[in-house]
Amino acid sequence: MDPDHRKILQSNFVKLSELISLDEIVPLLLEERVFTEHMMEDILAENTDTDRKHKLMLDLPRRGPNAFKTFLDILLKTGNYDAAMILDPDIEIPNSDIISSEHVSLLTSSFRHVSIMPVNEGTAQHFVKPATEWKEGPDCYKMSSQPRGYCLIINNVLFQNILSERYGSYEDARKLDIVFHEFGYEVTFLSDRTAQEILGLVKEFSEKQEHNQVDSCVVIILSHGNYNTIYGSDVEKVQLDTILNFFNNDNCPQLHGKPKMFFIQACQGDNHDRGVSGCYEADSKPFIQHRTRTAPQPIVPAFSLQAWSDMLISHSTLPV
Repeated sequence: MDPDHRKILQSNFVKLSELISLDEIVPLLLEERVFTEHMMEDILAENTDTDRKHKLMLDLPRRGPNAFKTFLDILLKTGNYDAAMILDPDIEIPNSDIISSEHVSLLTSSFRHVSIMPVNEGTAQHFVKPATEWKEGPDCYKMSSQPRGYCLIINNVLFQNILSERYGSYEDARKLDIVFHEFGYEVTFLSDRTAQEILGLVKEFSEKQEHNQVDSCVVIILSHGNYNTIYGSDVEKVQLDTILNFFNNDNCPQLHGKPKMFFIQACQGDNHDRGVSGCYEADSKPFIQHRTRTAPQPIVPAFSLQAWSDMLISHSTLPV
């Protein structure tokens, strides 16, 4: 598949999944041999309609050089014009080339053992169990806004030249998208961004004035990386400290006092953590102690607690 076409599908798979109807497009995808019947059975075996659509959209970029155009033609034939215009904003919408419901029924009957089951949303599997009570108090963050917060997911899978593709990351990113939607977040999902694009997108996200009206924010980045760095799709480096700095209390006052969560799925290098003798319990950043000859000076933190607070940072560690 053309790399530009692949990127369009991967960057928009969540929105496309919301717009398409499996009942309409599955028979045509089978008729045009975009998917085999066995492949379609695997797709339709997913637990929910959303999962089925996500899997179909994630598998589509690997279905050959003609899959994009065939899929676009199918969207036009079935009247899925909003989805078609995501693939090609300049597409000319036909007036009379809409496939009839009778033809869809006929095609469906040709693949009788491929079951397109309606989903009972009341029994659909969910990742998040709704809370039955709110906990409030001085030791709890307020988490009752609607939405609960904004979540940015950047999933880099395809890289220029040197680095290998990260196809397994599609499934991780898809489930993270679902989980944080179910947590009550408004999620922005993006794929395959360069280093400069990542910096620009994260900075713009940190400056959202809408953060004033919500109780938290989440940033998730899945990519190749090294110690304290993340690679863009152009194999240029982004410093993790630069990303975190966008959200300190000086640069992001609209999230002051609110939890800011960062999940970084990126390799942290090839060195092994060989451990140290003894043990200690601190998990905070190190303190720097300044001394003079005449009298000990107070311990000064390496960063100001007034500028850095309310952050949870989760990322890969060095291999053991």
